[in-house]
Amino acid sequence: MKHFRDKVAIVTGGGGDGIGHNLVIELARRGARVAFCDIAKLDTTQSKLAEMSVEHHAEKVDIGDKTAVNGFVDNVLARFGGIDLLINNAGIALGDLTFGEVSEADFEKITRINYWGVVHTTQRCYPHLLKRPAAAIVNVSSSQGILALPYLVPYCTTKFAVRGFTDALRAEHRIRGIRHVTVHTVHPGAVATNI
Repeated sequence: MKHFRDKVAIVTGGGGDGIGHNLVIELARRGARVAFCDIAKLDTTQSKLAEMSVEHHAEKVDIGDKTAVNGFVDNVLARFGGIDLLINNAGIALGDLTFGEVSEADFEKITRINYWGVVHTTQRCYPHLLKRPAAAIVNVSSSQGILALPYLVPYCTTKFAVRGFTDALRAEHRIRGIRHVTVHTVHPGAVATNI
């Protein structure tokens, strides 16, 4: 993808003031039509986009809820007619906990959001990305998707899973000769957000 002008970009976890918010704003500055979802602070990002007079779609979505994700993507397609760029950014952390302190419910929650959210959103958008002449999937993992750290077992597990999912899909694209849809993983280090 050589430029973002008039491209339709989806960013999950785009509300507030973190990585997703800044991705939405930068894509808008570069001429993209942006759609984003989050569970909170959508108004912060929407206000900035309104100042820029950028066409956008925002929706409150729990990224771990497959039905909600499907509805969001349906609404984006109805609004913009296609998808050129998917950035799976939404994610949570549990804080520093020993493995013994982490409950089964904690593991299920973080996996549902950090891993299954990426898989479900990608699956839902994938056939529409394949229809575009040039498209991209960008999955935000973490530096803890490369280097595991103590007290972050659930977080590291999900971020390694995102890395594996993305690497496998990229390898499949190479073998299948799918060159017009690129697949990327991003591994940010510590960022001062409320994650």
